[in-house]
Amino acid sequence: MRFLVVLLTLLLLPACGDSGTTNAKADASDGTSGTPGDDTGDDTGPEDTGTEDTGTEDTGTEDTGTEDTGPVTFPEAPDELGGDRPATYVLPDQYDEADSWPLLLLLHGYGANAGQPAISGGVLQDAYLGLSKRSSELGFIMLLPHGTPAPNGNQFWNATPACCDFANTGVDDVGYLTGLLDEAASYFNIDPKRVYLLGHSNGGFMSYRLACQHGDRFAAMLSIAGSTFNTETECSPGTAKLSVAQVHGTDDGTIPYAGEPGKYPGAIEAGRRWADRNGCTGDSTALDPIDIVSGENGAETQIQAWGTCEDDTEVQVWTLDTIGHIPAFNDDFSATALEWLLSKSRP
Repeated sequence: MRFLVVLLTLLLLPACGDSGTTNAKADASDGTSGTPGDDTGDDTGPEDTGTEDTGTEDTGTEDTGTEDTGPVTFPEAPDELGGDRPATYVLPDQYDEADSWPLLLLLHGYGANAGQPAISGGVLQDAYLGLSKRSSELGFIMLLPHGTPAPNGNQFWNATPACCDFANTGVDDVGYLTGLLDEAASYFNIDPKRVYLLGHSNGGFMSYRLACQHGDRFAAMLSIAGSTFNTETECSPGTAKLSVAQVHGTDDGTIPYAGEPGKYPGAIEAGRRWADRNGCTGDSTALDPIDIVSGENGAETQIQAWGTCEDDTEVQVWTLDTIGHIPAFNDDFSATALEWLLSKSRP
């Protein structure tokens, strides 16, 4: 069973978040399982108005009407994006550059590559979550980058002071990831109003950092077992509003559900802060519980939602009762998470 392999492998890893390469133009229908490690921690010319000829003498003035340049075309993409830090990408089977497509940026957890430099943490994170296999079904492009290797070989993102640039390298992951989005848009027809973030653990922290510093680039984000900056003043999304979902297990012993004083807030507090930023009114409400984790635990996930927010945004906290840092998600998780993200669009 996939998740036994996942959990056994993770027991061998030590520290912050969590959690090579397949063919970069990955097969969106491939549902192969994998094991993410986790140590902690997308012209028309002017319309003829049919104006009546008034008989005015032709003065010989040249017609300056706008030329119809035809559909936008894109150059052929390389096998991988990202230059020195190559990133795999996935296109839906039905991709057509005449149409614009949503894009999902997946951010892996700390040590998702199990300390092996030749392995991409992004690819293994995707194997664990099973997201790319729904690319054709739901119609989205996906990017699977990987972080910088730490001295111990574990790939990481320089997200917040708490997680996870433990060697203080100062690597500019914000610049790398926003540049990767720009590069993807130069090769593929991406809908700029439908770009999404999904991260696990250290990848969740990195998702929050991107949302804080470049919130105008994303429609929604979902963080699994991650958190945001310790203080509200460290997060400055300006006037940008985006939908946020925080997914977190109550028995997480790596990134505690309640947070860690002086380092990062708990799941509920992280959600409340984004509800305030999005101008949500009223108290949160409880939605029907859902079952997204394998095992005989019933509908273990309680959802707290702030739904009356500016720019049609939404904030949710998914509380996984008695679940740890690396949930054994069932197949419903990827469908539920992706459908929630893809339902959001920037104004």
